[in-house]
Amino acid sequence: MRPGISKWKFRLVSILLATGLGAQNLSKPPTVTPPAAPPQTPEGGSAPEEPTVVPSNGVMKTQSWFELNQTVTVALAGFRDWAHRGKNNPENLRLYLAGRMLPKSEPVGFMLSQQYLNFRPTLDAADRDTWVQILTEARKRPITITVGPNDSKQPFESTVVTTLNVYPYWTPLVIILLGVLLMALIYLGRYTPLLREGSNDSPYSLGRVQMACWFYVVVAAYLYLWLTTGEYNNLNSSVLTLIGISGATGLASVFVDRGKAESANASRRDLETREMALNARIDEIAAGDPKPGSMLDQELQQKRNTLTEVWASRANLPAAAATPISHGFWRDIVRDGDGISFPRFQIVVWTLVFTCIFVRSVHRELAMPELDASVLALMGISSGTYVGFKFPEKPK
Repeated sequence: MRPGISKWKFRLVSILLATGLGAQNLSKPPTVTPPAAPPQTPEGGSAPEEPTVVPSNGVMKTQSWFELNQTVTVALAGFRDWAHRGKNNPENLRLYLAGRMLPKSEPVGFMLSQQYLNFRPTLDAADRDTWVQILTEARKRPITITVGPNDSKQPFESTVVTTLNVYPYWTPLVIILLGVLLMALIYLGRYTPLLREGSNDSPYSLGRVQMACWFYVVVAAYLYLWLTTGEYNNLNSSVLTLIGISGATGLASVFVDRGKAESANASRRDLETREMALNARIDEIAAGDPKPGSMLDQELQQKRNTLTEVWASRANLPAAAATPISHGFWRDIVRDGDGISFPRFQIVVWTLVFTCIFVRSVHRELAMPELDASVLALMGISSGTYVGFKFPEKPK
């Protein structure tokens, strides 16, 4: 074989081998390098998505109306997923009303499959200031409702509002009873001696009117607080002191009036008795026609002189007062026998002022007001001044 031909054959074989290997490589799929796996979120990283309070989640509805001490249902969207992610505990959620968290309002029940929680809002002494703010807003308009973790001040998102019925269903009955009580006080005060100084037609007694005023105000305030808060132990020492001052004023005024009348009548009866005894003795001595200068004659002159003194004493006594007649409610309570009396006018004004403050405080704070010692002292001084000036007061 010639050397040229051998060299040509070697090149041809090399070309064929290279072509076969290339075809074999083209038939194989390309190798794909997998992307790097995303980094794992370390434990304690970003918090899972929070649920949202909704009017309805398709299964349950957020309650649109409720009262204190009744169960209220809150529906959420995403509640089940939130509870499963991050091991969140629904028992740590608390109720928010009007944007204020109630720390004591633990869920009384919940269901993840239907995505709702139940709460039973109850006024607690520890949360009383918060409840006062909530009830104050609830009396005006519907309030927002939501829930949130107990270790955070940021509740879940919510645009849901609900109506907290401050006044329970028996409120009309209480209003009727208060109306009946007020009409009874007015009727009995006008047509009976309940608020008067004596008979049915005698003048009104300022002390008794003040007692009736505070009696009605305290009863109405007590029932109002019971309706709105459910509390029945709402009386305090200030209220009891106030009632005691008004009661003592009324009692003292009655004693002064009766004491003055009994004192005048006793003096008049004593002088009349002495006059009768002197007249009887004078007639007895005169019937014996005693001699001038004798002991009987001297006794007769002495008895006649004493009788003259008795007549003078009787003349100095105030005339027996006629049965006083009422001249109208306001004139009776601010006037005495000489006209308008400043001690009477003063106690009327202070009673009206304190009544307005009392009513406003009960409505705003939802509690019986805690009156300062100086305020109670002022009320006591005003009442004491009125009672003191009744001693020299002329009859009406």
